[in-house]
Amino acid sequence: MLINYSRNSGFVVITKERYNFHQMNNLASQYMKITNAVSNDFELIFTLLLELWPDYVLDKELDKRIFDNDLKSKQKTYLVATEKDLIVGLI
Repeated sequence: MLINYSRNSGFVVITKERYNFHQMNNLASQYMKITNAVSNDFELIFTLLLELWPDYVLDKELDKRIFDNDLKSKQKTYLVATEKDLIVGLI
């Protein structure tokens, strides 16, 4: 098994064969899209955080307020990785 990585998308996949850079970017673009987060993304982001941090106690209302304030900030940027309309990553 080989690990293939796309420098453009950050997409990582484990395969039986090695892909070149362009093949990997094409593969990544077929499965994943990276966009700026918007306020409506919060529900799916919160679900993702619950999966990633099962031992943390999260305050949904507080986290939503922080998220919305951060989206208005010129100093912060949130990016989401989506796959088939599901958020699978947050930067």
